[in-house]
Amino acid sequence: MNQSIEIKYDNITIADKYLNGYDYDRVKNAIWSIHHMVEKIKKNSTHLQWGYNNLHFLYEFSQRASFKDDEMTVLVLPLGETFNTLSTTKKDLPKCGFNLSNKNNQFALSYKHSDFSDVIFGLKFFVDVCTKHASEKYAETFFNSGDISIVFKDADIQKKEKAIQDEKDYANTTVGALSGNRFPFLSDANKAFIIAFDKKMNDCGYNYGSNTSWMPTAGGQGKGVIVYAKSGAKNRSPFARVHIYENDTLMLRMYFKDIDKHRTYIENAPQHIKNAFVFEGGNCNKVDGVGCVQGCKSMKLYTINGTKYVKCCHAPGHFYHLSVEQLSDYMALLAEFYPKMFQNEPNNKGNSDEI
Repeated sequence: MNQSIEIKYDNITIADKYLNGYDYDRVKNAIWSIHHMVEKIKKNSTHLQWGYNNLHFLYEFSQRASFKDDEMTVLVLPLGETFNTLSTTKKDLPKCGFNLSNKNNQFALSYKHSDFSDVIFGLKFFVDVCTKHASEKYAETFFNSGDISIVFKDADIQKKEKAIQDEKDYANTTVGALSGNRFPFLSDANKAFIIAFDKKMNDCGYNYGSNTSWMPTAGGQGKGVIVYAKSGAKNRSPFARVHIYENDTLMLRMYFKDIDKHRTYIENAPQHIKNAFVFEGGNCNKVDGVGCVQGCKSMKLYTINGTKYVKCCHAPGHFYHLSVEQLSDYMALLAEFYPKMFQNEPNNKGNSDEI
């Protein structure tokens, strides 16, 4: 038999098309068990040819057998179906932990060691994958050599295809479609957030349209701004913005009215949500109708956990350290303030008083 390739547990990545509806982690553990099971049979068989015969027996038996019950720990042949078992197989396989029986006119195969509880499931799964390939000879080559890479050999292709699709998804965002290669400095994590946030906003009926810009800051550092507004609305007042800085930093800006009405929600929100409302600085100093800073149109008055805040209208609603994992929290916050946004109902008034 051919020498098996060296495989580490962390390297096992199973292509989706092979899962057949089974739990991913269970399949991975089972395939890992099979990898060791094949090596064990090679080592404990009387000699090399008998090791091949033992593996061939397991392959043929598993092809014709089915699981006895939902626990998937015993393989059985149809009632009355015979199976020729070599004397060497009867001798060697029990040494490797297998139990062969013929009770009530039905052949059964089980595995009696608790350390490899996934062996029977993995055996059946692995053989089923092998037999789906071009020819039995090709399949047997993988099985009898112990090369379990047949299970995950397409995973790299799948990974590359996903990466290509991710690039296409990214190209459909403002960064890709409207800004070309202006943001090569963005990390994969930040790109992933933009893609995910863009999709969520599109699903809710908001997009960036042509609202994007590239502008230098006072310090000479460039930044891009993706501006989301109601899709198809004449009033394209900003609903949310994603600011992109050249140091690979993102900042999500959202606009909120009547913050005090949502006090309980904010007080019980995760800290990265609450931080956008409770912070030092940004206090409004509006006097005699004159804004505290250029563009300030109204104070934001609200109380959180007993502390009263008087903020400039520009100050609340800034979110940093963005991640895909926390995206659901940002969308839940939007749903709290703008429930119609998640009911596909018109919301064309925008937030012009806050821009």
